[in-house]
Amino acid sequence: MTIDTPVKRFTRLQLAYVSWLKTLGSPTHAVTLTFKRYRQETKQLWSVSIIRDSTKVLLSVLNKCVFGKHVKKNDQCVMSAVVIGTGAYKDHPHAHLALQKPEHLSWDEFTELIIKAIETTSWVDGEFTIDPYESDGWLDYMLEHGAEDLLIDLCTPARA
Repeated sequence: MTIDTPVKRFTRLQLAYVSWLKTLGSPTHAVTLTFKRYRQETKQLWSVSIIRDSTKVLLSVLNKCVFGKHVKKNDQCVMSAVVIGTGAYKDHPHAHLALQKPEHLSWDEFTELIIKAIETTSWVDGEFTIDPYESDGWLDYMLEHGAEDLLIDLCTPARA
């Protein structure tokens, strides 16, 4: 680090969230989704609540793909951590997710199920990335947007 390198400063709340997210599980996938700003068929502009609801639908579809149609009754879900962002100019709606693949699936199988869930979520734009989760630096990056964008109700430990 040189003298001109800026130092990342996290608030105590952000540090507490990173610590808490680490207790949820061991993520295997780092996912970024870009959302549509406008939906022609419904004449709707995006909003934070639409992004939150769409991400919730995506995780619901993913859990059904992974565990079958009785996922709710059997109280099953993949480990997930979700942060939404709006971009520097508040015109780039997106979400960052950390997901843990279940033991019964390979990395590639789980990736395919994530893609299937993305393709069935109407507000998700065609732009997304799925990368291997390589370090907890992804959690730090997710929370750089601010702890108020952490969707606590969508951050869950794995239940199989």
